[in-house]
Amino acid sequence: MKLKFVKILFVFLFALFVSYRGYIYHNSNAISLLMVENIEALAGGEGGSTGCCPSVGSICFSDGVILADHEICGF
Repeated sequence: MKLKFVKILFVFLFALFVSYRGYIYHNSNAISLLMVENIEALAGGEGGSTGCCPSVGSICFSDGVILADHEICGF
């Protein structure tokens, strides 16, 4: 009888451990995905100016350099 109780207790504790590990893994993965989305949102627009096509006579900056409008627009 005592051996049967120990086996049942072992199975219960093992199932509890596996469930807890799955819960922790699932929640940490969701946090990681949220962090990646936030990083991508914050990093948006940091690639410099591309396709800058100001009106004639205006100034366009690309990575801190003043460009003439024809350098990017192809005028």
